[in-house]
Amino acid sequence: MKHSRYLLLTVALSACSAAPAVTGWQLPARPDPGIRDQVLGLQAGSGVLDQAEEELVRRCMAAQGFRYVKAPADQGPATIENAYGISIGEARRHGYRTPRTSAAEPEEKPEVPAWWLALSGRPEAPLITVEVPEIGTVQATSEGCRAQARSTLYGDPPERWLFYMFFSDNFKHRVRVRAATDPRLAVLNQRWSSCMSGRGYPELRDPAQARALAADYYEQDDRNARRKEIALATADATCEQTLTYAPRRRALEDRYFTAGMRIYEAEAAAVRETGRQALRRARHILAATGPEEGSEWAARGA
Repeated sequence: MKHSRYLLLTVALSACSAAPAVTGWQLPARPDPGIRDQVLGLQAGSGVLDQAEEELVRRCMAAQGFRYVKAPADQGPATIENAYGISIGEARRHGYRTPRTSAAEPEEKPEVPAWWLALSGRPEAPLITVEVPEIGTVQATSEGCRAQARSTLYGDPPERWLFYMFFSDNFKHRVRVRAATDPRLAVLNQRWSSCMSGRGYPELRDPAQARALAADYYEQDDRNARRKEIALATADATCEQTLTYAPRRRALEDRYFTAGMRIYEAEAAAVRETGRQALRRARHILAATGPEEGSEWAARGA
């Protein structure tokens, strides 16, 4: 989901600590069929929900005399991003499809204190606090148009939307962090690393590092960045194919997804129900939305 979901949210330091240990999880012998679809189902309709939230924020800001332009709609389906799994043909044609420009500048927003107070609430506003499995303690402000929009969309108590957002957005990532500590994945990565070293790329630990190296070529304004990216991606794809890397890694990760969904079955069911009800409200909200007002950030009445 887009970055606006994290506006006004903070995570306790304990939630950002080292990857959780594998200990304590009983992995099934094989993953449940369609487990990745089940995990992605936690974010069903995320694009519509984000659009409705933005519309509610716009209305709230307008009611206080401020102009708020909604973030662009993102209707793309939720995915499980893989930093591995690329065909040799794709690598030879396109490399990793690495973005060739530096990161975009932050979106310009008005430097008007009253505007920000309307959006975010007072700095001393009471915080909403919940415990989210695999993440830790998370908090968000209880005031401002963003918090009000989320309460309208997801329903009260406000802890509901905070839990929904963090569990649905982060569950798949946190489970994969667990899988990354599995010794079997370490062995697979060691084999991949050895293969890449033999092709002239020493000291790369896993495919994610290869992609990061490709991005570095462009950040360093290397005039041969495109050629280097394709060569690197082709070596990566060749090693992955030789080792059947992608299917082996997915099979292991899917066992972790299965274990996680079984352990947190009640939480996942609650998140799905919250999302289902919010999606119904979102469609109603968007059906009553008029033409977009404005095309750039602005504030008035400050």
